Amino acid sequence: MAIRPSRMSLALLLVLWCHAACGLTWVVASSVSSSTYSGFRLDTLPGVWREHPWSVVPGVVVMLLGAAMLGGAIVRSAAVEATGHEPISPPQALRFAAQHWFTFFFTPVLPLLVVAVLGVVLLSGLSGGLLLRLPWVQIVGAVLFGGVLLVGVLLTLILIALVAGAALIYPAVAIDRADALDALSRAYNYALGRPWQLLFYGLVAAVYGILTLGFLTVVAALTLAIVRGFVSSGLAVTGFPHPERVLAGLRLAGPAPVMESEPNVSASVTAVIVGIWVYLFKALLPSYAFSFLLCSQTQMYLLLRRHADGTELDELFEPEATSGDEGDPST
Repeated sequence: MAIRPSRMSLALLLVLWCHAACGLTWVVASSVSSSTYSGFRLDTLPGVWREHPWSVVPGVVVMLLGAAMLGGAIVRSAAVEATGHEPISPPQALRFAAQHWFTFFFTPVLPLLVVAVLGVVLLSGLSGGLLLRLPWVQIVGAVLFGGVLLVGVLLTLILIALVAGAALIYPAVAIDRADALDALSRAYNYALGRPWQLLFYGLVAAVYGILTLGFLTVVAALTLAIVRGFVSSGLAVTGFPHPERVLAGLRLAGPAPVMESEPNVSASVTAVIVGIWVYLFKALLPSYAFSFLLCSQTQMYLLLRRHADGTELDELFEPEATSGDEGDPST
């Protein structure tokens, strides 16, 4: 299911979008720092976070917007097929995600906003800034500190519930057209009500995903090695100077190649075009990972919903059939 062309194409767009969001993070970080962050390398991300934590906010927001549209479309496409309905095209899945983009975007953020507001107002502001700071009032704050601990417990439980049910939020929106509160309620109820069942499904999906991704990684590495060997040999036989400049990116892993100035404009353009194709080929691996993750979340949600609510696996919200819309009349 995850490797279907329709979902792989959406996942590839999601990978490109995330890469662009990372690039935005580095641009913002470089603009506010004397350090230069180049190459969009993940190993420099901890330094960016330590020096300018707020510089990652624009990139995270952009990434969540892309996940809301493209991730929501992948989940909707997988849900339609998993429930036995006629598969939908990527434009139809994107149309559904566009109609519910705010719910896809806002639902995972809502618990974090609650934690942030309660943490800043009650813990940092009220207790730390007032009750425990002013003379004599701090005694009252010390007496009421048990309430602060209770708020801390509440925030911890919210975060634990978010981590446990995060995988079920998008499917709740895509399958049952739940709003933000309903999606969170469903995700929390299914995850906390049947934690061992969710853990079992997650472990099975993780093992299967690691095995399939490992196999695809080996296939991709061998493909690049074979192509590099034959093409570089052909270029060498024909007397092409410095074939490594054109084929510098034909490696699955390793640092980004440094492209030296090429006096031949045609060779430079050729190297750029080849690099784009190789980049897209490499991006298929994280695309499969995204697609598999979202498809497995969809199937876990359907199974948990059946066991928790007795809802049949083929039940799916379908919008009213209009001209150009997907599906049949709403169930």
